[in-house]
Formats: sequence, C-alpha cells, structure tokens
Amino acid sequence: RARAAAAVPTDPAQMTPEQRDQRARVLAREADPLIEADIPRAKALLDEAYALAPRNPHVLAGLAELSLQRGRPTEAVTYAEQAVRVRRRRWTYRMILGDARRAAGDAAGAREAYEQGLELSPDNPRLLRRLQR
Repeated sequence: RARAAAAVPTDPAQMTPEQRDQRARVLAREADPLIEADIPRAKALLDEAYALAPRNPHVLAGLAELSLQRGRPTEAVTYAEQAVRVRRRRWTYRMILGDARRAAGDAAGAREAYEQGLELSPDNPRLLRRLQR
C-alpha cells in the first residue's frame, strides 16, 4: 500500500528546521517581484520568512534589496553582508552588496564587492556595467 504524504505543518513551532528553511525560501521568492511594485506586501513576506529562517541567504538578499528600495542603505549593507557570509560563492549576493555599499556612499567597498562577484562569474555583464559607473 502507498502511504499518504505527510502534510507540512503550518505552525512554525511544529516545522523541522528544513521545513522552516524551505518555507522561508518560498516566501522570499514570492516577495522578489513585489520589492519594487508592492513594498508593504514584500516586507510582510520577507519578515515572515526571516522569522522562520534568519540565516537563509535568499531571505537576507531579499531584505537587502527591500532595504535599498526603502532608502535604507546601511540596513541593506548589513543584510547583504550576512547573505554573502552564508553563501560566499554567489555572485548575485556580491552584486547586491556592491549596490548597497554604493548607496551607502562606500564607492571603494562597492567596487570590491563587484570585483569579487566577477571572480565568481567572469565577464558577467551586470557586474561589468556596475564597475563602469
């Protein structure tokens, strides 16, 4: 007999760490297209995701981008640095860190982050454009 799949709990207290992390990733993906279009909804989704998995790099990167949209570059740098610490090999997180540092007035720090991103993704057009600014 085939066993029925166990339902994923909706109460975070009953979720395993893996289930919390997976749910947080889903919420971060839902928030991504809303960051520019619906800041309050994106913030609500990312806040929920952060409560579930505060070290999830997708969530941290989303919070960094949201902070930039909200005009909070220092906060964005903090979140982006955390995302980079968790996932050092993601060029996208280095790009977000560079954007946050640039917005915070740290041109040298931004350049460093973009160059580190290029080490991970050579000839990346998005990073190259940012370095030309």
